[in-house]
Amino acid sequence: MSRKWFYRLLVSYLPAFVCFVTVLLLIGFFALSNLSRKSAAKANEVFAMHVMESFDNALQEIERSLDGEMLSDSEIVRFVTFGQEGGYSAYDVALRLKRMLEDYPLLESVYVVRSEDGTVVTDSAIMRFSEFGDSRFVETLKQSDAPYRWTGVREYAAAPHRQASVISLARIVYLPPGGFMVANVSVDKVREFIKGMSNTKVNYLRLLDGKGNLIADAGLGETPYSGRDDLSRFTSDYTGFEMRSGVKFIGALADISHFTYVSIALTFGMGIAWIVFVSRRNYRPMERILRRLDGAGAKGGIAEKEKSPPDEFMMIESAIERMMEKSSLLEKEAEESKAYKRHVLFIDFIEGKRPIPEEELASCFPGLAVSDSDLFAAVVVELDRYASFCRTYSAEDRHLFKFVVEKTLNEMFQSAGWQFWMDWTDDRRLAVVLRLAGHAAETAPPLRDVCREAARWIETRLPFTVTTAIGPAAQGIRHVVRSYASALEFLSYKASLGNNRVIGEADVSDRPPEDMYRYVRLVRPFAQVYKIGEAEWQDECTRFFAQLRTGLFTRGDLLSLMNYTLYYFHREMTELAGEFRNLWEREAMPKLAAMLDDAETVNEVESHFTGILTDLWQRMKLARERNHKHLLLKRIREYIENEYGNPDLSLAYLNDKFGVSGKYIGQLFKDEFGENFLEFLVRVRMENAKNMLREENVSVREVAERVGYTTPIAFIRAFKKQFGMTPGEYRRQAAAQ
Repeated sequence: MSRKWFYRLLVSYLPAFVCFVTVLLLIGFFALSNLSRKSAAKANEVFAMHVMESFDNALQEIERSLDGEMLSDSEIVRFVTFGQEGGYSAYDVALRLKRMLEDYPLLESVYVVRSEDGTVVTDSAIMRFSEFGDSRFVETLKQSDAPYRWTGVREYAAAPHRQASVISLARIVYLPPGGFMVANVSVDKVREFIKGMSNTKVNYLRLLDGKGNLIADAGLGETPYSGRDDLSRFTSDYTGFEMRSGVKFIGALADISHFTYVSIALTFGMGIAWIVFVSRRNYRPMERILRRLDGAGAKGGIAEKEKSPPDEFMMIESAIERMMEKSSLLEKEAEESKAYKRHVLFIDFIEGKRPIPEEELASCFPGLAVSDSDLFAAVVVELDRYASFCRTYSAEDRHLFKFVVEKTLNEMFQSAGWQFWMDWTDDRRLAVVLRLAGHAAETAPPLRDVCREAARWIETRLPFTVTTAIGPAAQGIRHVVRSYASALEFLSYKASLGNNRVIGEADVSDRPPEDMYRYVRLVRPFAQVYKIGEAEWQDECTRFFAQLRTGLFTRGDLLSLMNYTLYYFHREMTELAGEFRNLWEREAMPKLAAMLDDAETVNEVESHFTGILTDLWQRMKLARERNHKHLLLKRIREYIENEYGNPDLSLAYLNDKFGVSGKYIGQLFKDEFGENFLEFLVRVRMENAKNMLREENVSVREVAERVGYTTPIAFIRAFKKQFGMTPGEYRRQAAAQ
C-alpha cells in the first residue's frame, strides 16, 4: 500500500515544528533574561541601601558631635550665654569649630551665632551678623520654634567669593540669651563620598532631598537621566532623602527583551501562516470527497446532509455506518412501531375507547383467545408511595424495578397456566387481562392467591411494595372493560384499606357509602382544642383518625377531607398571636400541604399529620410556658372550666376575682387563643352541655341552668349557633349512633 500522502503530511508539517521549537527557545532565553534582571535588581537594592545607611551614619555622627559641642564645650556655652562679659576667647571657639571640621571630612563649615548682639564665629573668622553671608538662613532659624533637621540642598555664602552647595543642620541653644550652632555638609564632598563607595562602571546612584532636588549622583557621567532604568527607590527615615539606583546595562537587557518579544511574535505568526497554507493544501482531497457525499445526500443517497457536521471524518464514518445499518434500523423501527401499536391497542381495549375488531386483537396478541364463552378478569398493580419512589431512584433504576415487577407477574401467571396480556398504562400502574377457566367462584380465590404471592415476593426482594386490585370476572372478552373499571375503583380505596395488599370486590362490597359530613363535624373541636394548647388535642386527633379508619375512602375523598381539615386549622391558627401564627404559616402549614402530596393511605396521613402537629404543639407549649402571661391565663382558664355554671361569670367578675382589669384579660384571651373571652366561655359551656345531653338523662332546662344560662331559650339559641342544631336534635342524634 502506497504511503505517499503520509510522507507528504510529515514533510509539510516539519517547518511548523521548527517554528514551535524556535518559539520555545526564545521563551527560555526570555525567562533567563528576566531572571538575570531580577537578580541584578536585588543586588543593586542591597548596595544602594548600604550606601544610604553609610551616609546616614556619617550625618548622625555629625549631629551627635554638634549636640555634644553645644551641651559640654565651656567656651561655646560661655560665648553664647555670657556675651561680652563672659570672658570667652573667640579664638578658642574658632579652634574648636576648626577641630570639628578636621574630624568630619564631609563638613564644609561650622559657625556659631549669638542672638544677643548677632556676633558670628566661624572656623576662621569673627564678624557681625550684618556682614555674614548666611544671615538669611539664620533669620529663618530665629522664626522657627523647634530644632532643625537636615535641610535640603541650599547655597551657602560665608564670604562674598566663597559659595558652596550644602545641606545644613542647626541646633538652638536654649540657655539665655540663646543662640544657634549650624553645621554645613558640602554637596561636593557628599558626591565624592558616594562615588567612593560605588562601582560607577556598573551601577549609578542619585541622592535627592525631600523636595526632589539633586544632592549628588554617581555613575551616570554624561548619560542623560530619565528614571526609566531605576531598579530601586527608597527614602531615609532619618533625613527624608530619597536614594534612586539602577544598573547601567539594564536598558540593554530591556532592549533584548523587546527583541525577544518581537522574535517570538514573528516566529509564531510565520508558523501559523505555514500551518494554514499546508492544511488548506492537504484538505483539498477530503474536500472533494465531502462534495461527493454532500451531492449524494441532496439526491437522497446514502449520506444524509447535515447543516453543520462536527467533523469531516466523522461525517464520512457516519455515512458508511448508515449504509451498513440501514437495514437493521428499518427492522428495529418496525419492531418499535409494532410494540407501540400493541400498547395503544391495549389501552384502547381495556378502557373501551373504541370498538376493536377481533381480527385486530388476534393479530396483535394471537395467544389470547377472544371467545365470548370464556371468563376474563382485569388486574391492576400499582407501585406504592410512588412520589417517594421517584425521589429516591433515578429514571434508569425505576425502569429496571418496573421491569422486575413485570417479569415477576409474567412468570407467576404463566406458572398458573393462564393466558394473559399485560402492559403499563402509566408510570405507576401495570394492567393485566387474564383468560380464566371455569366459573368465577372457582377461579377468583386462586387469582387472589397468586397476586398475594407476587406481592410478598416483591416486598421481600425489592425496596418497595405494590397494591393489587382484581376486577370481577366477566363473560367474554368484550366485557373486560367493566372488570378493568371495577379494578380501578377498588384500587382507589387503597387510601382506607392500606398499601401492600390485594383488593377485590369482597373487600369493598360490605362497606356502605360514606357520609363525609360526620367526619367534617369532628374537625372543629379538634382544631379548637389544638389552638388553645390543651393536651387533649391528641385524644381528639386519635378519635378523628380512628373514625376515618372505620370508613371506606378513595384517595380523592381523603384528600378533600384533609384539605378541609387544613383549611379549618389554618383559619383557627391565624387568630393566634404573632409568634404562634408565624410558626404555623412558615413551618407547619407548608409541611402539612407537602405531606398530602405524598401520603396515600389514612395511616400514612395520620403518621405525618400527628408528627407535624406534635412538633408545633411542643414548641408553642414551651413558648407559652416561658410567658408569664400564660401562667395567669392558665389560672383564669382553669377557674372558668370549673365555674362555667356561674351565670354571673364575666370579665368584671374575673376582675374582682384576680385583681386584673377585664380589658386586659380579654386581650390575653385574644392573643393567646385567637378568640375573645365570651367565645371561650360559650365553647366551654357548650362542650359540657353536649356531655350532659349525651350521658345524663336530664331536661334541657336543667342542662341550661347547670351550664350558667338563666333561661332555656338563651341556652337553645347559643347551642344551635354553636353546633347547627338544637339540644333536642343533638340528643336524638347521639342516641341513634
